[in-house]
Amino acid sequence: ELLDWLAEVFIEDGWSIKALHRRIMLSSTYRQSVVRNPGNVVVDSGNRFLTRRKRLRLEAEPLRDAILSISGQLDLAEFGTVQDWKPKLFSVNDKNEETANYETSRRSIYLPVVRDSLNDFLALFDFGDPNSVTARRTPTTVSLQSLFLINNQWMTEQAGHFAERLLRGREKPTDERIEKAYEFCFARPPTSSEKKRARDFLSSFVSTDKSQEEIGNSERVRGWNQFCHALFAMNEFLFVD
Repeated sequence: ELLDWLAEVFIEDGWSIKALHRRIMLSSTYRQSVVRNPGNVVVDSGNRFLTRRKRLRLEAEPLRDAILSISGQLDLAEFGTVQDWKPKLFSVNDKNEETANYETSRRSIYLPVVRDSLNDFLALFDFGDPNSVTARRTPTTVSLQSLFLINNQWMTEQAGHFAERLLRGREKPTDERIEKAYEFCFARPPTSSEKKRARDFLSSFVSTDKSQEEIGNSERVRGWNQFCHALFAMNEFLFVD
């Protein structure tokens, strides 16, 4: 019945696909969150009737772009390429060295797609196989993804840039910086317990036998780097609720 109705309004709107997309995306069903309503759980525990949204993980490209954006490193330049390939030179040079250049802060849409040398981040987070036609990506949840977020050098660098962004400018109270970090990553303020845990975590990097004047700036920065790194690796950052 729903498909029949959509087909009718599609014709009435002059066969406009844009109007159809707008109608669907502005519907209350499409705009739901993943939060369970206790009353709906009784009648729709399996979500057959779409009483809540299915939780989705960010795809590889928006996840990479979100990390770069929050760290303040995202290059919003349009058009062009990040490659310097010669004609007919695709993945290796005359010395059999890989030439695909992924060292860029450009948006992920501008990253090259080389069939035998795909970007590690894209490959790990379920980018479509460039060697075949991929009609729909199948999201996976594997330990290598968590290990990448925790240990990869690129993630460490982006966390450092994020920390630098939070510490930049005039001196602010620690709580204010913690709140700003949560707003950047999760679009919400931290709860009182989250704020307390963050304060305790940051203070653990400072030796208790030193006065405030004796505390080295490197210790303080190291604490903020690891705090920002932890936020990037949280499920709330990776999933759309």
